[in-house]
Amino acid sequence: MTKETIKEQPELLGINVVSNCATYSITPQIRYKKTTIDLGNGLAKEEYRLQQRWQGSDGSEDWQWIEYVE
Repeated sequence: MTKETIKEQPELLGINVVSNCATYSITPQIRYKKTTIDLGNGLAKEEYRLQQRWQGSDGSEDWQWIEYVE
Protein backbone atom coordinates (compact mmCIF):
# COMPACT_ATOMS: atom_id res chain seq x y z
CA MET A 1 0.00 0.00 0.00
CA THR A 2 1.52 3.34 -1.04
CA LYS A 3 1.28 6.71 0.71
CA GLU A 4 -0.81 7.99 -2.20
CA THR A 5 -3.31 5.13 -1.79
CA ILE A 6 -3.63 5.85 1.93
CA LYS A 7 -4.20 9.58 1.31
CA GLU A 8 -6.85 8.86 -1.33
CA GLN A 9 -8.54 6.00 0.57
CA PRO A 10 -8.06 6.42 4.35
CA GLU A 11 -10.78 3.82 4.99
CA LEU A 12 -8.22 1.15 4.05
CA LEU A 13 -6.63 1.78 7.44
CA GLY A 14 -9.95 1.84 9.26
CA ILE A 15 -9.87 5.64 9.56
CA ASN A 16 -13.22 7.41 9.60
CA VAL A 17 -13.10 10.83 7.94
CA VAL A 18 -15.47 13.03 9.92
CA SER A 19 -14.62 16.50 8.60
CA ASN A 20 -12.20 18.43 6.43
CA CYS A 21 -10.00 19.10 9.45
CA ALA A 22 -6.26 19.30 8.68
CA THR A 23 -5.12 17.08 11.58
CA TYR A 24 -6.49 15.23 14.58
CA SER A 25 -4.54 14.67 17.78
CA ILE A 26 -5.28 11.96 20.31
CA THR A 27 -6.27 13.07 23.82
CA PRO A 28 -6.12 11.13 27.10
CA GLN A 29 -9.90 11.52 27.55
CA ILE A 30 -11.89 8.29 27.47
CA ARG A 31 -15.49 7.42 28.26
CA TYR A 32 -17.89 4.51 28.27
CA LYS A 33 -20.89 4.97 26.01
CA LYS A 34 -23.94 2.76 25.69
CA THR A 35 -24.34 1.18 22.27
CA THR A 36 -26.75 -1.31 20.73
CA ILE A 37 -25.26 -4.54 19.40
CA ASP A 38 -27.20 -6.31 16.63
CA LEU A 39 -27.34 -10.04 17.36
CA GLY A 40 -29.23 -10.91 14.17
CA ASN A 41 -32.74 -12.34 13.76
CA GLY A 42 -34.21 -9.10 15.11
CA LEU A 43 -32.37 -9.47 18.42
CA ALA A 44 -30.21 -6.78 19.97
CA LYS A 45 -28.53 -6.01 23.26
CA GLU A 46 -27.19 -2.86 24.84
CA GLU A 47 -23.77 -2.65 26.41
CA TYR A 48 -21.18 -0.05 27.33
CA ARG A 49 -18.12 0.30 25.11
CA LEU A 50 -15.00 2.43 25.48
CA GLN A 51 -14.38 5.54 23.36
CA GLN A 52 -11.42 7.96 23.15
CA ARG A 53 -11.63 11.63 22.18
CA TRP A 54 -9.61 13.09 19.30
CA GLN A 55 -9.15 16.87 18.97
CA GLY A 56 -9.12 18.51 15.53
CA SER A 57 -6.82 21.39 14.60
CA ASP A 58 -9.96 23.31 13.60
CA GLY A 59 -11.49 22.93 17.10
CA SER A 60 -13.68 19.96 16.22
CA GLU A 61 -13.71 16.75 18.22
CA ASP A 62 -14.38 13.13 17.36
CA TRP A 63 -15.04 10.18 19.68
CA GLN A 64 -13.68 6.90 18.28
CA TRP A 65 -14.58 3.41 19.52
CA ILE A 66 -11.73 1.47 21.10
CA GLU A 67 -11.94 -2.18 20.14
CA TYR A 68 -10.83 -4.96 22.45
CA VAL A 69 -7.70 -6.71 21.15
CA GLU A 70 -6.21 -9.85 22.68
